[in-house]
Order: sequence, then structure tokens, then C-alpha cells
Amino acid sequence: MKKSKDYIPKAYLKARGWTDAMIREFGLRPVKLDVNPRFRRKAPMKLYSKQEVLQIEKTKEFKQRMKLKKQRAQQLKPRFDEVEQPKHIPADPNSFEAKLHRKVEELKREKAATGSN
Repeated sequence: MKKSKDYIPKAYLKARGWTDAMIREFGLRPVKLDVNPRFRRKAPMKLYSKQEVLQIEKTKEFKQRMKLKKQRAQQLKPRFDEVEQPKHIPADPNSFEAKLHRKVEELKREKAATGSN
């Protein structure tokens, strides 16, 4: 019987940079379903073979896919930064939220004045 350290939960795969599309593309299938230790009534955790994951991560195709993923993320980042966030002005001018809002606006103006990124 395999021990729990022989499996990787889907959340750990995502933390390692995997996406749902990559899991499908590389044909990775869960080998075991286990009770979610935090939320027992929720859906069971999908566990993947650690050995299989490590083998896939060593392949040239996987490394190219990760490089492409990072390049796409870099291309999207400027577009996200260009989108102006909605302005929310707190009702109470003395609240922590209002003071924080003023400080953020002040820092944005300083950043714009200096022309820094």
C-alpha cells in the first residue's frame, strides 16, 4: 500500500505551476480520492501519483509549456495594470479605510510625478 507522501493533491500541483489545462494536456489522472481533511463534507481531494508528476516535470514538453505559461503571464501583466480600478470613497473621512485610501492615492500621485514603475 502506498503512503500518503506518494501522492500529490491537486492544490499542490497548482502551487507548483500546473494549470487545469496542463493537467489535461499531459493526461494526468487522479489515482486516488481522499477525504478533504479541512472540509469533510466537501468534494474529496484528487490525489495524483508523485512519481508520475515528477516524471512529467522532467520532460522537455513540460518545461516548454511552463516557459510559455510564464511568457503569457508577463504579456498579460501590463494589460491588467492599465485597467483603472473602481474608486470607492469611504463615508467616514476619519476611518482607517479612508486614511488608507488617501495614502494610496497620495502614493499613486508621487509615483506618477516621478515617472517610476
